[in-house]
Amino acid sequence: MNIKRNSPFHRYLSLAILVLLLCLFGLLYLSYHSQKIEVQQRYEKTQLQLQKYTTLATNFPQIKAENQNLLLDQSNDNRYLAAATSSLAAAELQKKTQLIIQQSKAKLLSLRVKSTIVERGFLPITLQLHMQLTNDKLLTMLYQLENNTPIGFIYKLQIQQQRNYQSLDDNVLDVRLEYTSFMVAPDDT
Repeated sequence: MNIKRNSPFHRYLSLAILVLLLCLFGLLYLSYHSQKIEVQQRYEKTQLQLQKYTTLATNFPQIKAENQNLLLDQSNDNRYLAAATSSLAAAELQKKTQLIIQQSKAKLLSLRVKSTIVERGFLPITLQLHMQLTNDKLLTMLYQLENNTPIGFIYKLQIQQQRNYQSLDDNVLDVRLEYTSFMVAPDDT
């Protein structure tokens, strides 16, 4: 194909090649500029991380001591059940609850552990209790349950009056309740 030097086609072809080269150089410049900005941002981010790590490294003994104190405080905290697993915590709560029930001279008909799920870092251990006792014994037992350590809460309290056939003077109450105490959620649950 023979193209004349000053023909309109030659001029348009030269202009198209020039525009193509300008676009190519523009794309190369934009690519270089965006990579430069990205590298600069990564450098600044790395510098900030380096400053944070340097600060942490200089304060590490103090932070380590504070962490040990917090772990010690958490292990000494008697507001929660202290056990390695939820089943051990449930057994501990059952034992303490049965002791309170025996002290209040209630007749325990059933006691079972209700399965629960972890809520905000705490694992609720819930016991479902069914017993028979008098009004005075009920008040004593509820007071002891709520003032026990670890802290426990009584939910879904249902009381029905029954007649005791051995003594017509005493009113026997049929009581069903849920008693919940908490443990710090173990890492393996």
